Amino acid sequence: MPSSHDTRSSVASRRALPEGYSAPAGCVVAAGDHVYLADDRGAVVSLTPDGQTIETRSLPEPASSISISPDKTRIYVLSITHLFAIDTRSGRFTSSPLAAPSGGIAALATGRVVVGNRLSSRLDVYCPDGSLCGQVGGSGDWPGQVQEVEGMATNAGSQQLYVADSVNRVVNRFTADGHLTALYWSVEDEEQGEVKR
Repeated sequence: MPSSHDTRSSVASRRALPEGYSAPAGCVVAAGDHVYLADDRGAVVSLTPDGQTIETRSLPEPASSISISPDKTRIYVLSITHLFAIDTRSGRFTSSPLAAPSGGIAALATGRVVVGNRLSSRLDVYCPDGSLCGQVGGSGDWPGQVQEVEGMATNAGSQQLYVADSVNRVVNRFTADGHLTALYWSVEDEEQGEVKR
């Protein structure tokens, strides 16, 4: 078995990414196993399953996170000031300005996209057309509220949203329509009396 320092020689397929591609900010797998990569310079690269470049798009600013709709037809790329959407079937590209995103992005089964908002310490919900259509939770340290979103994920059916909050030191679980269904916290915080239920 090769050691960790010589694994490059055992890789079945190695390919260089297109010129101008920098450090990855995230990746998703779309229909047909096509891979979409977003980088820290604003490039979005689509690749075939065997690594051939299909297309490279340039965003006007660096990407910080990427997500895909549950039906795998829309790619969402989060930057500092915009939410970009790419239709994987038509290639249509749209963008929506954001207040101050942070902590990631998650696409729900409803077609809506949730983005962490740094300025208001809440989760902003965007409709499929890119317009702001609501919020989940709010700012604070009670269950269902957030202060600093570090990451988000959805379950297999994209019906449940998990939100990691580093300041409150919890993970909130919401339904796709925004109802808090569970709260996870560390045993240390509970023993120190720092958990609000």
